[in-house]
Amino acid sequence: MIKLIGLLDYDSLYQKRFIAPNYDLGLIYGYLKNDPNINVRLITTFNENNLKKYDEIFIFKISSHLSHPSSVIKDYYKLNIREYGNGFINREQRPYFKETFYAQPDFTCYNPILQFSIDKPRHPMAWNVKKAVKSRLYNHIRLYENFDGEWLRRDLGYSKKRLAIHDNPVDLLNDPEKVKVLDELSAQNYHLFFVQPLDISQLNNTNIVERVITDSKWATLRTRLLITSTNEIALWFVDYFVEHKCGKTDVMVLFEQGKKSDYYLRVMLELNYFNQQTGYSLRLRPYCDKEVVMLSPLTHCAYRFLYETPYLMSYYEYVFYMGCKNIQVPEKLITTNEEVYDFILSKYGMPELVRELEDWLRKNPEYEEHIFIGGSSKYEECRRKSYDTRRSFYAFDTRIS
Repeated sequence: MIKLIGLLDYDSLYQKRFIAPNYDLGLIYGYLKNDPNINVRLITTFNENNLKKYDEIFIFKISSHLSHPSSVIKDYYKLNIREYGNGFINREQRPYFKETFYAQPDFTCYNPILQFSIDKPRHPMAWNVKKAVKSRLYNHIRLYENFDGEWLRRDLGYSKKRLAIHDNPVDLLNDPEKVKVLDELSAQNYHLFFVQPLDISQLNNTNIVERVITDSKWATLRTRLLITSTNEIALWFVDYFVEHKCGKTDVMVLFEQGKKSDYYLRVMLELNYFNQQTGYSLRLRPYCDKEVVMLSPLTHCAYRFLYETPYLMSYYEYVFYMGCKNIQVPEKLITTNEEVYDFILSKYGMPELVRELEDWLRKNPEYEEHIFIGGSSKYEECRRKSYDTRRSFYAFDTRIS
């Protein structure tokens, strides 16, 4: 009887976004597809009925910050599932490790879903493939693997001058010997593309951080940067952008889970404050679940603000704009001008969203600069006149100016 095995690239399927194939999944697909007693295929949906068809499911997960598959797969623990990858806690890299150590990955199992996503990009099952690596131009490699507790170099030879490196970049950059290997490859005119995001906060050397920011040979690292901890290295990274003229760089900042909305609003205001200090050459952006964004109207606004127009206006002006839209103020009338604000407030009253922000500011006056930074005014007079004390917990505090 032929055994049906499903391979699931959790990072790509969960996010519906494809950058590059999972290296270990490709190795296992190449190893199993030639077994006449096994039918192996890539799983491209979390549909319960589809998953029940498989005799075994191998789930590969790279990103530890993504939620566990049990949060999206119904009856997860009733299925015959085996977990692999650094995205899980205390799990092996892949099955058949010794058998595949010197093998080359086979990524052809991805072809159907990638072609489908190109042909029908708006389909609910399609993946976003706009930033996908053009595999035909690259050798997909992993430079090192942990074999029985020892890091061994996997040097299988390269037929192309473009290398898609599947190692965790933190493991490479925190080891001086591995950095030398990267430098040797660059000196041989190999173009290096790092598949996995780089978590700046996990680096251990500011000299390496500076190279990440400035070294043209590591430019692809700067396209996918992440901060998971606000530690000394992360703060040094931000300070470097404040003190030096650097190219525009986006960084995703992972939010701690389980906090209240006030916490997330403060963090997002601080991100925008740092961005403003660098002239938006650095763009720190929140990376969090939808539930966090929707905790309150103000956190939702802050999230949208950081992804839309933080360089055009202050957070206060953005909240004012969204609040006016909520009460049907004509959009062409809403401009960042004190006279216009005074006219809108006198004719339509203070929007509830703006009132919420005024209340929040009264309780958190230390964030006044964060709320108004980047704007054309603090609108003190019109705010003072229009803040309805009868509908607020606090009267407008004239000391906030």
